[in-house]
Amino acid sequence: MRTDDWSTAERPVRMGHQQIRDAAFGPAPRRGGGLNPDEVRAFLNQVADQMLRLERELAEATSESIRVKEALYRWQVEHAATCAQRPR
Repeated sequence: MRTDDWSTAERPVRMGHQQIRDAAFGPAPRRGGGLNPDEVRAFLNQVADQMLRLERELAEATSESIRVKEALYRWQVEHAATCAQRPR
């Protein structure tokens, strides 16, 4: 399968802020040195905080979109009824 074929490509599993915050890693190889675990945890917490903000913003935008669509639908129904009553 081609990697640019989005219509049939498998979508990645959506990760939430809590999964990022709770991520755990195995020990670094003895010779490799590895990363500072406190810095990794601080970075993951920063990414998780940003993900949480984005999740909240998305929820607000989705809610607003639904509200606007419902208002538009009501307006269209009312407008269609008004137009149908006008003599030609």
